[in-house]
Amino acid sequence: MKLLSRRSFAALLVVAASATVAISSMTGAGAATTKKVCLLANSTTSPYAALLNPAIVTEGAKLGLSVQTLDGNSDIATQAQQMDDCIAEKVAGVVVVPVDAKGIVPALARAAAAGIPIENSNAEVDPSGVKYIKAFTGPGDYEMALLAGKTLGKDLKGAAANIAEIQGSAGYGPTIARAAGFAAGLKATDPKAKIIAQEDGNWVQQTAQTDAAALIAKYGKKINYFYCHDDTMCVGAAAAIKSSGLPIHIVSLTLNKQGAALIKSGVFLFSVLQSPQTDGDLAAQTMAKILKGQSVPKVTYITTPLVTKANLSKYPAPF
Repeated sequence: MKLLSRRSFAALLVVAASATVAISSMTGAGAATTKKVCLLANSTTSPYAALLNPAIVTEGAKLGLSVQTLDGNSDIATQAQQMDDCIAEKVAGVVVVPVDAKGIVPALARAAAAGIPIENSNAEVDPSGVKYIKAFTGPGDYEMALLAGKTLGKDLKGAAANIAEIQGSAGYGPTIARAAGFAAGLKATDPKAKIIAQEDGNWVQQTAQTDAAALIAKYGKKINYFYCHDDTMCVGAAAAIKSSGLPIHIVSLTLNKQGAALIKSGVFLFSVLQSPQTDGDLAAQTMAKILKGQSVPKVTYITTPLVTKANLSKYPAPF
């Protein structure tokens, strides 16, 4: 075997050392570009959140973000404490889907004071908290509901109608917006249409079914329509209506596969499409831009088209 000369051996050592430095530099540069972000989720178990949260994590990873999901379990005290933990950890940024639109504001103020940029996703914070966030991305809940109210009002053509409303959860931004938007839409197109009852379904099918059954027992034939804040709850309402045998129609928001089937069969008149994938991708993309120092719009709404039996094939349900 031919032995290397001292000169050749020394040259190899220099090359090896240079390669090690280069690799270390590359590794360090890669590590430096990965920024830790907290995702303060209002839930991880609802059908929508189960797709929204992973979309934020996955899209974030593509953009150099390491996103840690923290489940608020629909409890504002839990979510506020999670915000404090993220502040203490000195994360690069926070994406928040607030449990309570107003209740989250003090936590937003603390994060902003600590210099941590906040991206508000999916559910808008109370107007008093807007000054603490860099941007909101997600569905325009008021606009979705306004569209639904106007559509139903136009369909009624000035006729009187009584509507029972199954809302989301008290204090939650989308609940507030979806109630106000629908009422405004009805008033604008058919002042004779009235919302005669409202109950919280808490985004749960069985709860909504129980609520709808109780409302039917109380009001009976006086109810002409049910309006629900999402398809999951409207599926529950549909079951209660079927049991009652009354000819009550349903309008809804946030199209899902069960709702799509009920639109096809004529049980639902319409719903409104809201994609959790698009919602999550946009949140991560906006957070990445914020952390790069790029300017972003204060508010960006995802597209939320009305879905009826006539255009159902054009808009497949996302979950």
